[in-house]
Formats: sequence, structure tokens, C-alpha cells
Amino acid sequence: MAFESKQVAVRNQELKVKELCVDLTDVSVIQVSGADLIVTVGEVVTKVRFALKVLAAGGADSAVAASGVTIVDSSAFTLGGDKKAIKVAATTLAAGDQLLIKYEAS
Repeated sequence: MAFESKQVAVRNQELKVKELCVDLTDVSVIQVSGADLIVTVGEVVTKVRFALKVLAAGGADSAVAASGVTIVDSSAFTLGGDKKAIKVAATTLAAGDQLLIKYEAS
């Protein structure tokens, strides 16, 4: 059973932020474009709140710098366009690694 905050402002914020966790086997959602990862969410992304690279083989998980995360077109992977994808610059995933993204969509 999920906890639902009783404070309206907190509950509204909880409902606004979506979470997606992907790895390289999720080929319908994630793809590699050069040194970047593209996560196609299929809805207009208005804000990326947080991105975290989770390592399967141990070591330190690492937050992705906000400057390395942009909202892009889902087919051209450039700024603007339909804004239905998130580009994580200069990030690679090894087998079993995961990328956790928290974002807002309209």
C-alpha cells in the first residue's frame, strides 16, 4: 500500500513528479546516441528533477549533473522539437547498470 500525504501541497508535488528506471535492455525507452543516452518518455517533459546512475557491479552510484541533462526532441535528439525525450550527456551504462530519472510532464 502506498502512502499518500495528507498535506495537499505535498501530495500535489508527489503526483507531479514521475520516476523512470531503465537499463540497456529497455530498448523501447532508452538508446545510445554517440556518448549520450536518450530516454524517450513519449510525453512532453517540462522539467527534469533528478538523474542518478546506479552501478550494478558495486562502486559509487552517481548523480548526473543538471548541466548534463536536457529535454530534447524524441527523434532528432536536439533542443526544442516535441520535447518528449531526455538526453543524458556523456553517460555510459554497462550491463546491469541502471539510470533513474525523476521528471515532470504535461
